[in-house]
Amino acid sequence: MKKVAKFAQLMGWDMPVPKDPLDVLAQELSRAARDEIKHDDDSGRPYRVNHAVPIKQGQQTLLFGLISMKRHGI
Repeated sequence: MKKVAKFAQLMGWDMPVPKDPLDVLAQELSRAARDEIKHDDDSGRPYRVNHAVPIKQGQQTLLFGLISMKRHGI
């Protein structure tokens, strides 16, 4: 595929803009936070521990919150 991409570039294909390293790191951290799974003690069902909470103050920011099933008696 690299040869095909090089040929496409020679034929005038618009090259994609490289990603910002900070954006790439933010995506990786977001994915890692979503990957944390725990299992309910009673039912054994899996649930995602961290959830994104969008906060907008000037620039958009995402915060992750921890969910504890035991704390809420669920």
